[in-house]
Amino acid sequence: MDSQTTSVSPSRSFSSVFLMLIGLLILSGCKETPQAVEQPIRAVKTTVVTELAGGKLRTYPGTIRAADSSHLSFPVSGTVSEILRQRGDKVITGDLLALIDPALFELDVKAAEAELRKSESSLNEKALDFKRKAQLLEKGWISRTAVDQARSARDAAASDVNFATSRVHQARRDLEKTRLYAPFDGVIAEQVTDNFSEVKAGEQIFELYADGMLEVEVGVPENIIERFSLGLKAKVRLPAVAADSLEGRITQVGTVAGSGYLYPVTVSMVDIPATLRPGMAAEVSILLASEDVVSGYLVPLSAIIPDENMKGGALFVFDETTSQVSKRKIRVMGASENMLEIDGIRAGDVIVTAGVSFLSDGQQVKLLNTQRP
Repeated sequence: MDSQTTSVSPSRSFSSVFLMLIGLLILSGCKETPQAVEQPIRAVKTTVVTELAGGKLRTYPGTIRAADSSHLSFPVSGTVSEILRQRGDKVITGDLLALIDPALFELDVKAAEAELRKSESSLNEKALDFKRKAQLLEKGWISRTAVDQARSARDAAASDVNFATSRVHQARRDLEKTRLYAPFDGVIAEQVTDNFSEVKAGEQIFELYADGMLEVEVGVPENIIERFSLGLKAKVRLPAVAADSLEGRITQVGTVAGSGYLYPVTVSMVDIPATLRPGMAAEVSILLASEDVVSGYLVPLSAIIPDENMKGGALFVFDETTSQVSKRKIRVMGASENMLEIDGIRAGDVIVTAGVSFLSDGQQVKLLNTQRP
């Protein structure tokens, strides 16, 4: 039996392929296009690099001073009638400290009030005159010019009242300024003026130190000031009141030299003794990096991504301008408890101290907090 060959029409074959393509397009159209999921910005903990692991200890003489002080003065001139507080007295906000003789100021108030009453009387008179002339104008008995003149006189009298009112307020304020009050809690450090002294506006009467806020200021030579940075640890010795040194941190580095070409450096202390007073002597010891020896900075162990041999690794440094972290290679030089001595960072760098394994170079983050040791 001869075999039969089945032939397929070209048009039928093309139709089948076309229908299959249409079906695929319909199915692909039914599928939703997956949308990109926006990754949340990770919050990180950071700390500021400040503490040297080693170096040369330098000691500077200093003086205890108040962290916040104010020169107190009267805003008006006059004769001081009474000084109520003296040097060494403790005061609280709102305490009355001194008085200027108020007699002349009380006379000014009375004169200003009298001038105000006179101006108000004149205004009432001018206002009634304008009202009367306005009614006469409606009846056609006077000219409009007369009414305009009456209106101008009334408005001028109103201006006089406003000026006299301002004079009364000014005179009353000046009277109030003859009483000098404490602007904050503190200690009277200096009394400059005595009773019955003539003082000018702004002339110092007292110097007031804020209560409990003390710091040390030392002078640093110009050839070494660049090695001082904010947050650097310090030891403060107080020969007069404490046997042990106090912990401190540099909180201000001066940019303008004072006498002897010394730059002022301010050290704040913790756990200040109650017997400490402004003006007392102090010695401040600060560990500075040696010029001829490489000394690293101490950072928390949690900030480091170690390499295989534990002699190096990396950490992430936060850039405050871009809110991004950059990965930086470092070298581990030593260890102390839970701190590592690191080479490859600088004082003032803001480094991430938690969650470093979840970060990548250039990643944008937000600060959970910034610890300043």
